[in-house]
Amino acid sequence: MIDNFTISYHSENLPKQKEIFKTNALNLKQSGKPFKTIVMMNNDPKYWDDGASMIEFLKEHAINYTAKSLDNKDRFYTQEQFKQLKTFWINSVSSTQCGYAEQMETVGDNETVKSIDQGRACCGGRKLSINSDLKSSVTFVPKQGFTDWYCSVNWFFLFVQQLTGNVYSNKDCKMNLKGSIGPIGNISDKVAVLDELRQQLENKNMPIIQCAKSVCMCGFCAPKAQLKKDFDDLMTRHIIDNPLKSH
Repeated sequence: MIDNFTISYHSENLPKQKEIFKTNALNLKQSGKPFKTIVMMNNDPKYWDDGASMIEFLKEHAINYTAKSLDNKDRFYTQEQFKQLKTFWINSVSSTQCGYAEQMETVGDNETVKSIDQGRACCGGRKLSINSDLKSSVTFVPKQGFTDWYCSVNWFFLFVQQLTGNVYSNKDCKMNLKGSIGPIGNISDKVAVLDELRQQLENKNMPIIQCAKSVCMCGFCAPKAQLKKDFDDLMTRHIIDNPLKSH
């Protein structure tokens, strides 16, 4: 009854866990179920080589994968490591998209690179369009931070923190509907939270998150715009009955 799967490989795992990952990947491929495979590329040399080895395994079995850089603010890649990540991102983009490879040349052009500061790729390997150009389809956007931008992160994600019962718009972002960082409610108050949401939708008064953060992590792929008008125009492509009041 599951539509699709995401499996991620972490080089820090125990040998038994690594074998389970391989088995899962091969079983999913054989079953014909849609799935995404994410290889987390740890900058530690022993882990980096292990991740590269797993990528070779996936290539050998014709399994599509995404090479994922880590978002940690204390993780620094060597120039050569980041160059290999950039090569993956560039090769994942159609060769007809002129200028992308050249644009990426200067990204992270330092002796050591903190990936999260350079921009971001989608965690799940989704292709992203820039400046409402739907013909563009890139894997890495060389921009970080969307402070004061209007964002639809709450329209595409939901995260429930099991220990506290707090409900957030997103696991990493955690922007709420009141312009601050925090939960949108608690699972114990689900009836009140859902009633409020229902009223907002019916009255075409759905709150729009305006980002208060300087760094964008998971949620980077959610449609966003610097101007409210552009955001409204953008969202009409994703919704059937517009719950936003026109201005």
